[in-house]
Amino acid sequence: MRRLRRVAVSGLGTFVPIVLLPAGPAQAAAPTPFPPGAPLTQAAGVFGAVILFALAVAVLRGRPRPPSAPDPSMPAGSPPTITLLTPAVSAAVPTLADHFSPRRTGTSPARTAVLSRPIGPTVASRPDARPRPPGRSTLVDPYALTTEVLLDGRAVTVSLDGARADRPGPPHTWRAGVREPCSATLPLLLGAASGRILQVDLARCPDALTLGGPPPQQRWYASRLVRQVLDAGGQVTVVGDLTDDRLPAECRRVADVFDPRLSQTSGVVLAAGLDRRAVQVARQLSVCGGPVPVLLGDAVPTRWSIRISPTV
Repeated sequence: MRRLRRVAVSGLGTFVPIVLLPAGPAQAAAPTPFPPGAPLTQAAGVFGAVILFALAVAVLRGRPRPPSAPDPSMPAGSPPTITLLTPAVSAAVPTLADHFSPRRTGTSPARTAVLSRPIGPTVASRPDARPRPPGRSTLVDPYALTTEVLLDGRAVTVSLDGARADRPGPPHTWRAGVREPCSATLPLLLGAASGRILQVDLARCPDALTLGGPPPQQRWYASRLVRQVLDAGGQVTVVGDLTDDRLPAECRRVADVFDPRLSQTSGVVLAAGLDRRAVQVARQLSVCGGPVPVLLGDAVPTRWSIRISPTV
């Protein structure tokens, strides 16, 4: 449709034809494209910023740390010195004195073999227990003791390892005096050390007791042991032709350790010069609850041993 419209131009009326077309559907404007090279420029800027940051971090880390304040206790201008101590090649090794070695005998105790754990339950230490007297003693556990005591001017080395399990507690004790009451079945006074007396219950010997040392000292100690057993009400049986004028007449006698009457006795069986087979038979008497063998001589190691040194 054509229409004529009048437009005033410079005061003159002039008709300019204007064509009006019908309005069509609205169209969305096309997006404006990025200018050329815009993505590459932005990526290059980001990459450059990262590189500069990394260089700054590297420079800061490589700088030396500021020096710390000097120690006022050290003199100025003298750097600390470090002395390295190294052992000399020719340095002498210090020796430790063994306070538990025997003094008056050149031979070792009779029992040198390593034995199994002592028989009997473990007894915990009590806070009210009496302290052990100082001296040459080494306490392994409540059922084992190795020490040296004095008896009538003689040095006696005692080694106890284990006990019968018929009663609880250790088989030995340190007493303040001879008249102090005790509960041992066959009490045997072994000697004194540091003002106390060492006593053992011979009835709790686990296998056998050997008496070592010179033969005269063995017989002297055996007669003393026999008298103590008899005074305590125990029995003493002498095996073989062991003769000694110091043995009391109350002792019984049998021909050998194979005598069946020994298994029916109690107390102590005293023997000397037994071979290994006879020693095994004698030890079985104690293991089975019979009498305790007391063997003169240290040819066969036993759980309990006493070594008597010559008169000092």
